[in-house]
Amino acid sequence: MSTNIKRRLVIENDEKNYTINDVLLISSKIGIPVVFDNLHHEINGDNSDIKEIILKCRKTWREKDGLQKIHYSQQAKGKKVGKHSDTIEPKTFLNFLKKIKGIDLDIMFEVKDKNISVEKIHDILKNKAHV
Repeated sequence: MSTNIKRRLVIENDEKNYTINDVLLISSKIGIPVVFDNLHHEINGDNSDIKEIILKCRKTWREKDGLQKIHYSQQAKGKKVGKHSDTIEPKTFLNFLKKIKGIDLDIMFEVKDKNISVEKIHDILKNKAHV
């Protein structure tokens, strides 16, 4: 692989085979950043503190990698386990944010209506700031 491609590689936990601890171990051996995925962790993880896990993942990110990224999604109700919901349910997401308070990172929504969900959450957070 070219150096350009290698610089863009990350590793992520999944819902079947690789827990967050597995990918942290792999990262320690090959030196690439870990992207934490909350839904995959809910399905194939343990009861570890989410903030602690994200901080462990942060240690795999170097300055040249940019700001730490995580993936956030919610289980689609009544669908196959691991299927992402079409939109973000705000209350659940806001509870997640409380758990990771104080960590500066990029959160990528893995939902069909990405922009609508981002705008919805942005408006809620903006209005709460004025309360």
